[in-house]
Amino acid sequence: MSCKYLQFILVLCITVPVCAQIDNGDFELIDPNSPPDFNAPLGWERESYAAIVDNFVPEPERGNTSEWKIDVQKGLDPFEGESFVVLSTGDIDPPLPDPQYAQIKQQIEASPGQRLAGVYFFGTCDYTPYEDFATIKLVPAPTSGLRDSILININVGDVGSYGSMDGWDFFEYTFSEADAGIYDLVLIVSDLGDWIFKSYLAIDNITLCYAPGYGDLNYDCRVNMLDFTLLANDWLQDCSDPNYLEDPNSNCWYGTDIDNNGPVDANDLYLMSQFWLDSDSQ
Repeated sequence: MSCKYLQFILVLCITVPVCAQIDNGDFELIDPNSPPDFNAPLGWERESYAAIVDNFVPEPERGNTSEWKIDVQKGLDPFEGESFVVLSTGDIDPPLPDPQYAQIKQQIEASPGQRLAGVYFFGTCDYTPYEDFATIKLVPAPTSGLRDSILININVGDVGSYGSMDGWDFFEYTFSEADAGIYDLVLIVSDLGDWIFKSYLAIDNITLCYAPGYGDLNYDCRVNMLDFTLLANDWLQDCSDPNYLEDPNSNCWYGTDIDNNGPVDANDLYLMSQFWLDSDSQ
């Protein structure tokens, strides 16, 4: 890597406050009034099972995880920080008051130009045609004139019977003048047709901010050494190469090929440098 392209990284990586406007969106804080058997997330209204964990290993009483794409013995680790939240349907007998779904929600107020973003993971111990599903959506007040917006909708058919995603994936939504306003941000996982086999939704790192134009690869509303490290890992690799995309060391899914032309190269580094240490200050 040429020195002239590395000059900008010598700038001190100063921590800049970020106006995330999501209460406990990183799920590091536990509600002190949690039930004794799990840690509910502080700042979120909860229905049924939603717990903060530092690692998630599926432990179904029925069904199985034979087609999961993550190592179910090692489990799923946080995308960032020390913890994340897992929502689960039930597979218990006799059923609790409603084991068929779990939900958390929080009211947010979005301004034009702000970006709502986060990461999610879905896995199921069920099989088709019982299409258990997970949804992340925005629900406005009935009298607001705004419409529901579905940010993520994924089901058993998408991951396959007894299957899962292969790890964390991003969701994002940028508000326009027309749809800015007050919403309930709703995260839900639900059985469909029965409640016998579990399905899970994990979420981490939810932010609401005026995002930098380029280079915020980890979606934390700032461009800094964390983003540069992700890009440097893929330096001169080709993110359009299927073989590299399958490499477990690839960071292409973070968007390290910023200009979307294939190679992670000097132009991607240049685009990142234009917003170096930029963060939500509005």
